[in-house]
Amino acid sequence: MFNFRTDLASERREIYQKANKLEEIDGIETNQEEKTENIKVERVKITNENGAKAIGKPIGNYVTIDIKKLKIARR
Repeated sequence: MFNFRTDLASERREIYQKANKLEEIDGIETNQEEKTENIKVERVKITNENGAKAIGKPIGNYVTIDIKKLKIARR
């Protein structure tokens, strides 16, 4: 297992894939969806112990929402 500096399952998956020159990781399923040009949703599903060990996250579902140009309302 690698020593990661991020807690996001999507980033951990990407780092592990690049470090090990893999297209896919056993036990990890992903889905990316672009809602708009500013909103992207990535789902990572860890389905077994191989996937959990690879990226250091428990079996489960993880969602990362990337929002560009977020405007915060001010009062």
